[in-house]
Amino acid sequence: MYGTLLSSVLARYRETALTVVFEQNSTMDPLYGKLWNVLTRDVALSDARAFRGTKSAPCLAATDYVLGVTRIHLAGNAHDFQENRYVALGRNLAYLIDFDDDRHLGGNRHPIV
Repeated sequence: MYGTLLSSVLARYRETALTVVFEQNSTMDPLYGKLWNVLTRDVALSDARAFRGTKSAPCLAATDYVLGVTRIHLAGNAHDFQENRYVALGRNLAYLIDFDDDRHLGGNRHPIV
């Protein structure tokens, strides 16, 4: 799951300075380094680094917020204030993958509704 998602993001932003933050997780922590090594080997990046962050890291809270607003929008049951927050994201959502349904959203072929 992480490999599919990160390879898409890294390929899209390969010319940009990137910082990837993995949420600390005792089960996943040993895999993050291996995953990062494979990804940075397979995708030519100009400047990228990875860190682990605690649940309280602001960047992880922002991710949870964006995913929550987007989930409610895609489910079609957002209240006005929730829909306004989704609309405020504008074109900042590049690509979404629903691993439960194997659904890919983003790009010209499958725009994010």
